[in-house]
Amino acid sequence: MKRILLLALCALTLHAQTAIYPGGAATDQDLLVAKDRSSSTLSTSINNSTLTVIVASGTSFIAKELITIDNEQMIICSISTNTFTICTGTRGYGGTSAASHTSGVAVRGNVAAYHHNALKAEIKAIETRLVTGDPGSLSWSIDGGGIAITTGNTTCAAVPTAATITGWIISASPSGSIAFGVWKTAYSASTDPTISDSIVASAPPTLTTNKRARSSTLTSWTTSIAADDILCFTVTSATTVTKATVALKVTRQ
Repeated sequence: MKRILLLALCALTLHAQTAIYPGGAATDQDLLVAKDRSSSTLSTSINNSTLTVIVASGTSFIAKELITIDNEQMIICSISTNTFTICTGTRGYGGTSAASHTSGVAVRGNVAAYHHNALKAEIKAIETRLVTGDPGSLSWSIDGGGIAITTGNTTCAAVPTAATITGWIISASPSGSIAFGVWKTAYSASTDPTISDSIVASAPPTLTTNKRARSSTLTSWTTSIAADDILCFTVTSATTVTKATVALKVTRQ
């Protein structure tokens, strides 16, 4: 009974999938491609490492399809008439073992557990991102042209999408100190934001005698931003710094 359970757990592990998204976009080889009634026979015997497979007829197969020969799975990378080039690293695919195969044995296309699990992983990754939001940032850079930045420098812009602020980060050159106020008003407001519209309470983004600083502690901040809100960054104090960038980390809604 223990042996049966162990084998079952191993099978589940073999079919576990990790989503490509959001780190990249899944390709046909990541998800695999299927075609109905793909079937032929092996024309030439192969050993357990060759990546060239010749079949009697390749017309019913498609590139990036998972095929089975005897008990071994592998993936077709490309097809030239009746010759398959197998994708590197896919001999003995899906937990099967690479083996030699004799001319005349069946070659069949398969829809295996991998297809389902790969699609499931990608769908869950996309839905999770849609539900939790897409991370991004709202930033402002200021350059004193070799001269120390002074207080009062301010820039304002409309925020194109609704977002929630999750933290801030400052980078500066040379090492020094700088603090930023952040003000916000609705697009419909008749004037740009001022200090009375501050959203950072008594905890503004602040760099102290360093080149970098960051924080996700937003005590008493107003963290919700609506689409088209007007957001302003203003330098409230500065020492030594001649260049600086402040960014609000956000989750886009």
